[in-house]
Amino acid sequence: MDLGKLINRRVQHQKINPIEIYGDLDITTTAGPLRPAQVRVLERWFSNHKDDKDVVLKLHTGQGKTLIGLLILESKRRENNTPSLYLCPNQFLVEQTCQQAKKFGINICQIGADREIPVSFTNAERILITTIDKLINGMTKFGLDNNSTNVGSIILDDSHACIDRIKQAFTLKIENKNELFLHFLELFKGDLQEQGYGTFEDIVNYKHDSMLMVPYWAWKQHIEVVAKLLASQSDDNSVKFIWPLIKDELEYCYCFISGKEIEISPYQCNIDRFRSFTKASHRVFMSATTYDDSFLVKDLGLNSQVINNPLLDHLEKWSGEKMILMPSCISPLLDTTRVLEIFAKSTPKDYGQVTLVPSNIRAKEWRNKGSNFVEKDEIQRSIQYFTEGKFGTNLVIANRYDGIDLPDSSCRVLILDTLPNSKSLFDTYEGICREGSESVQIKIAQKIEQGLGRGVRGEKDFCAIIINGAPLVNFMRNKFTSKFFSSQTRNQISIAEQLIDLSQSEIQEERKRPKDVLFELLDKILSRREDWRSFYRQSMDDMLSEPNSNKILGKLEFERSAETFFKNKQIDRACKVIQESIIDKLVDSESEKGWYLQTIARYKFYDSITTSNEIQVSAHRLNGSLLKPRNVEIKYSTISFQNQNRVENIKRYIKSQGDFSNYQDKADSIISYLSFGANSNQFERAVSELGDLLGYVTDMPDRKYKTGPDVIWCLTDNTYLFFECKNEVLQSRSEIAKYEVGQFAINCTWFERNYNNVEYVPYMIIPTHKVSSKNPFTKTNVKIIEGNSLPRLKNRIKAFVQEFSKLDLETLNTSSIQSMLMTHQLLDSDLKNLGVSPQQI
Repeated sequence: MDLGKLINRRVQHQKINPIEIYGDLDITTTAGPLRPAQVRVLERWFSNHKDDKDVVLKLHTGQGKTLIGLLILESKRRENNTPSLYLCPNQFLVEQTCQQAKKFGINICQIGADREIPVSFTNAERILITTIDKLINGMTKFGLDNNSTNVGSIILDDSHACIDRIKQAFTLKIENKNELFLHFLELFKGDLQEQGYGTFEDIVNYKHDSMLMVPYWAWKQHIEVVAKLLASQSDDNSVKFIWPLIKDELEYCYCFISGKEIEISPYQCNIDRFRSFTKASHRVFMSATTYDDSFLVKDLGLNSQVINNPLLDHLEKWSGEKMILMPSCISPLLDTTRVLEIFAKSTPKDYGQVTLVPSNIRAKEWRNKGSNFVEKDEIQRSIQYFTEGKFGTNLVIANRYDGIDLPDSSCRVLILDTLPNSKSLFDTYEGICREGSESVQIKIAQKIEQGLGRGVRGEKDFCAIIINGAPLVNFMRNKFTSKFFSSQTRNQISIAEQLIDLSQSEIQEERKRPKDVLFELLDKILSRREDWRSFYRQSMDDMLSEPNSNKILGKLEFERSAETFFKNKQIDRACKVIQESIIDKLVDSESEKGWYLQTIARYKFYDSITTSNEIQVSAHRLNGSLLKPRNVEIKYSTISFQNQNRVENIKRYIKSQGDFSNYQDKADSIISYLSFGANSNQFERAVSELGDLLGYVTDMPDRKYKTGPDVIWCLTDNTYLFFECKNEVLQSRSEIAKYEVGQFAINCTWFERNYNNVEYVPYMIIPTHKVSSKNPFTKTNVKIIEGNSLPRLKNRIKAFVQEFSKLDLETLNTSSIQSMLMTHQLLDSDLKNLGVSPQQI
């Protein structure tokens, strides 16, 4: 029986308006009509953007981006009869998107076990939903260059997470267990030692956090040997998917070697090789409103006009409900350790509680206190238990701030514990060399906002978010860094500040315990108290949407342009773009100028080795964390206390923080990094900043010159302390290693050579103070700051800082400060007697 005979035989025109398409879909009864926000966005897309090459679509979490993306693809598929591709950053989101498509009756397909591209996709009969990894890899089934599969339209869901996956697709990592690791160490031994003998020895001894960049000149000189080494293992799984993408572009790659791995990747990923992606006639890049989309310009080559004119819903200013809580600001008693103790063993029965931490080391601290730390392969299974209502212990996830959805009761309490770490060696290097730069701060802010968004996945969803760790609190509250957050997040931080003030008055006036006040606030959101809900709605409705500065957008656009000129052998044009467009117009700090001068020096090396080295000398002079130039003796500039007064230095330091709250946040941030197991770069920086806080002149020769001790404090003109930091050593280590003793002796010799006839105390910060009698320290005045000494010092600093809460910071009294230093055993004489003497075994 052919029911088609009953259909009116008038010409049937296929609908391409996405709103009309939705009306004809065979949706399930639970789907319901399009939301007003979805209708508004689809109307704007169809009227103004459907013929654009690129569109950035920004919507609040939970406003139905997935359905909007699917309808856009269906519209383009019907209009042009070309393949439509929906890309997700991971398989978990692929499955979610497929479920959504089936719910709304949209015809889709997936790549099956045979790993082949479905014919129904290439015939433009169905939308293909898959991961970005399936498209972007060296052995992609979509093909490379002219052999690429034709694709008409693409949706890039969670585009910022996809960018990270694209970078990984171009990044070759060689673990220290691989025989190539030793070959590379031998090949670049001399060049790496010139950059830093001590750091090189740490790498040889597999200290994971020690890292050196292979100088660009050494990389180019040995490029043929590098190619042969990598080609010899091109069939290895860790190499074969990346090798086709970089084998002919090795000269445009950087290389870092750490004690854990080697990292090789292009300065700029050649995304043009994936013409299925670059030649698509219509591409939509979807992201949350909290993200800065500027990096789409550099990483994916989008035009800045696309970034400045996104497709969004102007009627919706905010979505979801977040109560951001900062316990350490409510009361010093609710510090990082106390928060961990309170929440690590928490076992809520009606909702999920999740903690995001930056590293496995930190995750294990939570596990030791009763939490459930899951490795990366078990994350999705554990989250699935929560979504099914199987709650239990606090779930700890390490170094995952995106690609995790924790809607509704699966996460009502989310804990962000300390600042996120860098995922790549390049990002770590950039963080060291460009500390405080806009580029680095935006990346940190974006990672934090990704974390904040994990527990609120819809406009009616709600979650309490505990911010733990002074560095994270300080970043979010500090006016110099908080500006990099979206207006929505800045407003939520403002609400958090008001809750802090209210909580402190409750503690002081009502004499409530800090922990009780914290849980009273939690109850406000978890029990859906109307006073909280009304306050939140009113505060968010009054929010002003302030556009972020697009200064970074110009930098990134010029960086991409310069790198393109360089790869096209247009050296002078590449250098001119960096010099005239960035250094002369967009850079205002010496360290940033040094960073870009090193880029020019790298370009110039292909044109004039002499000129390149001269520019590298200038770069290093401006920024000592950059590569040391070749064949040039870098003279170390000693530090002194001449014409300085310690107490006056302390007063200036405190006043520079603005008020006591900022001063305390800064001190707490420093103290929190002074922990065994913390990132070594952050730990060393904290030791240096602690000296600044205490009014001393400080220096970090190892970071600036890759030689000498990690940190030096000048107490007086003729008295110094120097610190060698071994904080990442396992606390279970029974003794100080032979190579650590040897390295320490080298640094003592270095210090005596550069500082003649002065008194100094050499400190090693390491969990154990025991040393083998076969390998003793050669200096008799060596002191060890070990597992007991370090916490005592931190407590003394905390007590000293707290004294200023009672004082007017504008009229600080010199004698009072001197008295406080004495009370808390922070005089010069006290600091020369920290720690214990080594014990021979």
